[in-house]
Amino acid sequence: MLFTFAACTNDDFSVLQENEEITLPTAVTRASGDKLYDLLGYGYDVTGLYFTSASAKSKIIDIVALRKDYEERVDIGAVPSNYARMTSGTTAQDYTRNVTSKVKLGGALSLFSGSLSSSFSSTQHYTSKYSIADYTSFIRRRRLFLTASTELLSKYLTKMFVDDLSKQSPSFIIQHYGTHVLTDITLGGRITVLYRSSINTSKKTATVEAGCASGIKNMFNLSVDGHYDQTLVKDNSEQEIVYRTEGGDPSRALIGQLNYDSKNPSVIDISSWQQSCDDNNMTLVDAEPGSLIPIYDLVSDMGKKEQLKLAVKNYLKEHSYVDIDDSSKGGAVRNNSRGHNTSSYGNSTRVIGANGNRSTYRRP
Repeated sequence: MLFTFAACTNDDFSVLQENEEITLPTAVTRASGDKLYDLLGYGYDVTGLYFTSASAKSKIIDIVALRKDYEERVDIGAVPSNYARMTSGTTAQDYTRNVTSKVKLGGALSLFSGSLSSSFSSTQHYTSKYSIADYTSFIRRRRLFLTASTELLSKYLTKMFVDDLSKQSPSFIIQHYGTHVLTDITLGGRITVLYRSSINTSKKTATVEAGCASGIKNMFNLSVDGHYDQTLVKDNSEQEIVYRTEGGDPSRALIGQLNYDSKNPSVIDISSWQQSCDDNNMTLVDAEPGSLIPIYDLVSDMGKKEQLKLAVKNYLKEHSYVDIDDSSKGGAVRNNSRGHNTSSYGNSTRVIGANGNRSTYRRP
C-alpha cells in the first residue's frame, strides 16, 4: 500500500491536552558542531538514534581547511521546506531494516535501533509479535553538503583523527568517531510519531500503516495525504504511540507516550513548537540517502584501513537489530533509574544506553 504525506501547516494541529510523559535519551553533552558548519564532517554511529546530535561523534573532516582550498566543494544553502514520510515493518527487525534501506547504507542490516530501544517504556515490545510504523514530519531550515570525492576528503582529516588513527585501536576509533562520516545533512526541526501494535492477520504491513495513519489523524490532527484501508484499523491491538520533537525552542519540546487503545485519546497540538523552529535552534534532523561515507574509506594506510573496515563491519553486524521470537526468550526492558534499556537473550544481557548504543554482557 502506497502512502504519501502532505507538508504540515499551522492549521494541521489542534488543542494540546494532558499526556503521559516518558523518559527518553538525554541530550548529548559534547559540542554538536559550530554555528556555521554544525555537524558536517563529523562522525556518526548508525547503530544509535536516527540522525540526531545524540549519536554524532567527534569531528573527522576539517571543513574550514577544505573550504579554504576548495570553496566550491562546501555548500551551505538555506532551503526552507517541509516534508514527511512513513516507514513501517511487520516486526521491529523489519522496521529497522527498512529505515536502514532508506538511508542507503548497503547490505541487509537492521540499524538505527537506538530510536526503538529508547522509546517504548514497558516490557516485551520487541518480540516478533509487534509491528512498527513511524510518521516523521521535517521542517528543513538549512542543508549543508560536500561535493568532494572521498580521495580529496581523505587529505583534509582533522589532526586529532589522524593522531588517533596512528595510536589507537579500531574499537577506540569506532567509540569516539562512529562508523560513518556525515557529508550531506539537513538542519531544522523534526517530530517523529512511533506507533506499535499487535496484529493477528496476514496483512501486517497494510494494517500497521493504517493504524499509524489513524493515530496521526486522530491524536495529532495531522492532514495525511494518501489512502489507507480504514477497515484494517480495527485489526490493531495493544496500540501504543511514542512521540518526540527535535530542534525548536526547548521549552516547547514535545515528548510523550500514549495508549491508543483508549476510547478518548489525547489530542496533541504541536503548532507552538512548530512555530518556534528557526535558524537559532535548528539541529541535525536528517541526512541525504547514500551520503554517509564509511569511516574506513578515508584511511589511506592500507593496513589500518583493512583493520578498521573489519572492526566496523563486525560492529555493525553485532549491533544489527534481531527480533526476539517469543516472550519466553526475553524482552526489552527500560531501566529509567539508570537511563538504560536491558534485553535478555538466553545467557546474555544487552544494555542500551541513553544515546542508543548497546553493550552485551555474558552471564556466567
